[in-house]
Amino acid sequence: MAPLDILPGYQPWDDSIVARNSFLGTEGGKTKVPTHLSYDEWDCTALFQATIYARSFALPDSKGHHRTLGDLYVKPHKLPHGTFHASVVSSGGNTAETFALAIDQLRLLRNSLATRPALRSTKQHLTNTCSTLKTHLKPLESRQTPLMPSVV
Repeated sequence: MAPLDILPGYQPWDDSIVARNSFLGTEGGKTKVPTHLSYDEWDCTALFQATIYARSFALPDSKGHHRTLGDLYVKPHKLPHGTFHASVVSSGGNTAETFALAIDQLRLLRNSLATRPALRSTKQHLTNTCSTLKTHLKPLESRQTPLMPSVV
């Protein structure tokens, strides 16, 4: 599910009931993630909860305490409301940080688009929305896998 190393004693995510129950157990038996459903049926919120906010992917901090990817890599950025990460690539080459920032960038973009006033289907609105998407998805792109086709 994630481009992170598998922690010792854990299996790779395969969307089986065994993997979902293991996830639920690691989360302490309670989670906002609908573990009774396949991840193909999860909404964005569930995917964010299952990745950057889950104890299942927690890593040790400088004091050895396990903290979620959100606590370790997203919260320290202290982004003002309505803003986005300028880059999602870890300055230190940390894969887990890059993963957390990329997921958070998608979360921020989803929140930005979902909280806009009633959307109107005008050409100008469509152009503005596409521009917003291109601007904020750009940091997630790699040279090998562009995310947005050049249509706008």
